[in-house]
Amino acid sequence: MIAFANELGAAHARTLVKAACSAQRVFFSVPEMDRSLDGSNPVEGKEVYVPIVDGSLNLIKEGAGTTRSRLPVMLDRGQVERFKGISKLEIARLGDLDGTRYFAVDLPHRELFGSVLDGAKAVSRIPLIVEDMDERHVAVLSYARGLMWFHRNTRFCTMCGSTMNSVNEGRGRACGGCEKTVYPRIDPAVITLVANGNKCLLGRKASWPKGRYSLLAGFAEVGETLEDTVYREVKEESGVDIDRNSVKYHSSQPWPFPRSLMIGFSVNALSTKIELDENELEDVRWFDKEFIRARLRLGGNEEFNIPPKYALANRMISEWIAE
Repeated sequence: MIAFANELGAAHARTLVKAACSAQRVFFSVPEMDRSLDGSNPVEGKEVYVPIVDGSLNLIKEGAGTTRSRLPVMLDRGQVERFKGISKLEIARLGDLDGTRYFAVDLPHRELFGSVLDGAKAVSRIPLIVEDMDERHVAVLSYARGLMWFHRNTRFCTMCGSTMNSVNEGRGRACGGCEKTVYPRIDPAVITLVANGNKCLLGRKASWPKGRYSLLAGFAEVGETLEDTVYREVKEESGVDIDRNSVKYHSSQPWPFPRSLMIGFSVNALSTKIELDENELEDVRWFDKEFIRARLRLGGNEEFNIPPKYALANRMISEWIAE
């Protein structure tokens, strides 16, 4: 009877995990935002400008009496117009959300903009704040940051060397010489859950927090399919052979640090033999599903933990242990 109760409790816990995973949003993405530029749906509401400092820093401030303790700094049109008199600003249209039109604006020198930004904190990595901010705000901030990073790093034409200028309301840049037009580039990377029965292959880098293990991942190379990348990365990092016919797509997640797209896959291993390449990872090992489940129930510790909930790896691992 006790064993049955324990089994029932474990099954209930797995059901709750599955429900949480299915309801979990994909961080750094706002599917509700209308990004079209055709003007067919003009917004009669307000305009909001998301400031980015030096092309890579987001501005946040502490909230007061809110569930989420941190809020994004937003500017109105009047503030941006005043700033234009101080410095040339790069502005890009993000899209429309809940009756508001969002723009990104690059502030090249924060100190020039005075008391408007008093109390704001500049942060370089959005993951440092996602636990305390509304998910849609996080997504808008990361979108704005990625677009301004593109403008900051695409000043000159790679064909003729001429200056490039913003076009299509900030969605691209065009050369003033040869008229070549470029758009923000995305770097596709695969992240793979390698399973062998009730065991999952996880690895860690030396630079990660103590006890942090995650799924194997890597960027796609020229001439590769994503399936090819899955096979190559798993083989390079662990030496484990996988069943190419078992590769299954899971989901994807924008990772704007600065411009990656994480594409999740699952695959079955043909063997459990590991040949670690220490130039790739510090450690790779097989973890039992029950071990991971038990550690995560405790919230993780310096012995073992996985990436935070905003990472695709967390979602993939959580769904796997709930199966």
